[in-house]
Amino acid sequence: MNLNQTTKKSISVVIPTFNGIQLLRQNLPSVFDALNVSKSEYEVIIVDDASSDDTEAILFKEFPMVEVLKNEINMGFSCTINKGIKKAKMNLVFLLNNDVKLFEDYFIHQFKYFNDNNTFGVMGTIIGYDNDNIQDVAKYPAIGLINISGTKKIQVNATTKWIPTFFLSGANALVDRNKLLTLDGFNEIFSPFYGEDTEMGIRARRLGWSLWYEPISICRHPNSATIDKYTKKIAKKIIIGRNKIIMHSLHLPYYVLPLYFAKLLLKSFIMPITGRTYFIKSIYQAFMLRSMIINERKKFDELSNSYPNSMNIYEVKKQMLKVISSLEIISAKK
Repeated sequence: MNLNQTTKKSISVVIPTFNGIQLLRQNLPSVFDALNVSKSEYEVIIVDDASSDDTEAILFKEFPMVEVLKNEINMGFSCTINKGIKKAKMNLVFLLNNDVKLFEDYFIHQFKYFNDNNTFGVMGTIIGYDNDNIQDVAKYPAIGLINISGTKKIQVNATTKWIPTFFLSGANALVDRNKLLTLDGFNEIFSPFYGEDTEMGIRARRLGWSLWYEPISICRHPNSATIDKYTKKIAKKIIIGRNKIIMHSLHLPYYVLPLYFAKLLLKSFIMPITGRTYFIKSIYQAFMLRSMIINERKKFDELSNSYPNSMNIYEVKKQMLKVISSLEIISAKK
């Protein structure tokens, strides 16, 4: 572990929003409370993804300390949050959903992780908005030969050991700004939504960086409020299927890709028979993005070649499971 002499304690909070002014009214006070308790220098940047609910005007009136950036057209999650990331000036960037409410001690348990120069970021525990049911904790990879789409959530007994996670939830990730910029933030090929946080975590892990889960940092969050409200069920399934194909195309080793594409071809025949015709549209949309996928893969290959500890996805899994084997697991589930 390569330790810094001092803990980084300045935070840029970046919140993407779309027609979410009521959520911001509910949850922004908790963000300021947590920032003030942390005694950090901070800024709060809200990126409005072409909302129609007067987000910008209301924020200017009710939260004048917030900086608001506005998209002229709706661009989706990754493009919108990246706009705020590029504007951020502090050492750490807190990537936050507009529907998340923080406990006031949220940040103070997380600064220790950034004493390690190898830390990419840390996430806390997500519980229900109106109850204490656990929604999200640490994740570890459930990866097969041609499958990197599955992760399992793990709960661990209280311990002095740091708990690794495969990726950070995009709802509450505190990240090293310089490392985030090295990755160019979230991959915009995944717009409008789904899989961006997993894929960014994979890129960070493949460069040899560490991602952590801090169980004592707690926030509240409803389930997929914005996406479920504005996206039709079939359209959502098409996007999810497309982005899973993109994920595999970007991160499976080249020698495995023919097997994966053969599996896709087989599924393209089987799934319509079972009534899931939307999967053909998923394949088509991914195919139409093939030039972007190839370019993104080449760009990351060039970046990873400059990092001596870079790994492929299987090496990431092996490394993580070795660490997790030393922890006392309470539960592990999809």
